[in-house]
Amino acid sequence: MAEASELLSNYVETCSFLSSLFPLDGELTPDGPTSALLADPSTAPSPLPHELTLILALSIDTTHSINLTLALPLSTSAASSPAINIHQPSFLSRPQLTTLTASLASHLSSQSSPSPLGEGASEYLLEGIEFVREEARVLLERIEREKEELAALETEKKEREKEGEVRVWFWFPSLSTKEKRDDMVHWAPGYGLTGFVLAGKPALLCVEGEPTRIERYMSEIKAVSWADVPSFQKKVSRVSFIVCILHPSVLARFGRWRTFRKADLSADVYRSPSVLTCIRFDPFTALYSTPTPLDYVLLSTNNYEQVSERLRIPLAGTSASTTTSPSTQRVFSNMVEITDLISKGGHRGNRGEMGEVREWIVGKGGMVLGEEWGSVVGVGFE
Repeated sequence: MAEASELLSNYVETCSFLSSLFPLDGELTPDGPTSALLADPSTAPSPLPHELTLILALSIDTTHSINLTLALPLSTSAASSPAINIHQPSFLSRPQLTTLTASLASHLSSQSSPSPLGEGASEYLLEGIEFVREEARVLLERIEREKEELAALETEKKEREKEGEVRVWFWFPSLSTKEKRDDMVHWAPGYGLTGFVLAGKPALLCVEGEPTRIERYMSEIKAVSWADVPSFQKKVSRVSFIVCILHPSVLARFGRWRTFRKADLSADVYRSPSVLTCIRFDPFTALYSTPTPLDYVLLSTNNYEQVSERLRIPLAGTSASTTTSPSTQRVFSNMVEITDLISKGGHRGNRGEMGEVREWIVGKGGMVLGEEWGSVVGVGFE
């Protein structure tokens, strides 16, 4: 009887201690029997209630709270310890509540349990209460972060729908590693992209799809597949050209439909009357048409050691597209590598035969697609 009286006394002190920590109206509420007993412990009924029960409305932040049931069993058995039961709040799913409950049980099992007479119950319960508060805050932050990510995805989806699809042509100074080529082919479907890869020196990548997905695809390629490539070579630059309409006598010295860097041409090429006219050509704002019957060469102003985005064409159905010809729609049904379909030449056998590439591209998308390819590689198209 003395032990039961001491246990009750300690638990009454625990309830008083918790009331001082959570004094707001409705914050800590005892149930009916507990409320009567706490009002006048000297008139405790016999037999005593099975336990003292408190309902705590635990504030997590300014707008969220969790209800906890704090149970203090009026038994001196060593197996009887205060317990904390978590009520499911509206902002937690059932699996999240299960995880939180299991985490609380694991945490309390690592703490010192109160004595059979209730000594240390206040510290034990307070430890559990603070654990629930901190874990709930972490869950709330995660939930808010997921909401923000979902909102960002929705915004991105709307932006993608607004901007429509494009066909982008990339030029590479060199591409030979089989694994890197396979990555380009195998990773594209995950981004909803189609197109083709042509390895060699130089190499081409043509990609069709939503601009933001193309950017993410290229970012993953550079960060993961090209992790061993020097950073300056991975930088994707945009190319502009100087288009020079040359006198036939000058062209005769170099051959027809070739692309030159400035260093390839002697100074006299830039002087009249060799150069009939020069215009700046930006493939991102206009597609150059061959000035038949005059001949021309393209003088690239970019570093040939970098990957470059050579051309971007809005596809049909987008606000930027003004035509619905087959070449301004998706031409490719998947991402493929065409390297093995093209004959090789050059000293090391790594330069694809451009005539065969042209035929394959025209077979896929007609003459207009062929003109796109010609402007990308700096080859005239007839």
